[in-house]
Amino acid sequence: QDLSVHGFRFNLLYGENVDVVGFDMGLVNKSTGDQTGAQLGAVNITEGITKGARFGFVNIAKGKVLGYNRGMVNILDDGSIGWMNGGVNVIKGDVEGLVSGPVNVHHGDKFKGAMIGFVNVADGEKEKSEENKGKKKGKKKGTQIGIVNVTNSLKGVQIGLVNINKNARIKFCPIILISKK
Repeated sequence: QDLSVHGFRFNLLYGENVDVVGFDMGLVNKSTGDQTGAQLGAVNITEGITKGARFGFVNIAKGKVLGYNRGMVNILDDGSIGWMNGGVNVIKGDVEGLVSGPVNVHHGDKFKGAMIGFVNVADGEKEKSEENKGKKKGKKKGTQIGIVNVTNSLKGVQIGLVNINKNARIKFCPIILISKK
């Protein structure tokens, strides 16, 4: 539990280490530090930064993810750079890259890339709290392609049956909505 692994880690039920560099495989894999390399398991949990590829039914990352995530459920607390691919993707923090799957939800300030799925939601502009007073709102640039696309603000294109951009001049448009704001 207090050790780091460099190379290969295999566990039958549950494995927990500080940092893992290399290949991590088992039913439940947990890194309390950073994960660098590849992770394969039913449940993958990383509390630090994740660099590389993860394959599992459930992938949870408390730190930023740099690379590829593939799972039925992907939950990221600190954003990602790369490709998030799953049944349900829920991301907090900044995103740069591709998010694909039937349901994609981004609760963060900045998004640059594409969301492709049946339902795509990108919200989370900075709250009007004392700590965020005077700070510039987050920017969302890119594309949403799906049946239902919803955003608070997006500079880009939404393609789908229902397209909603709450801060655009045209807030709703079926088929295609192009926003420059």
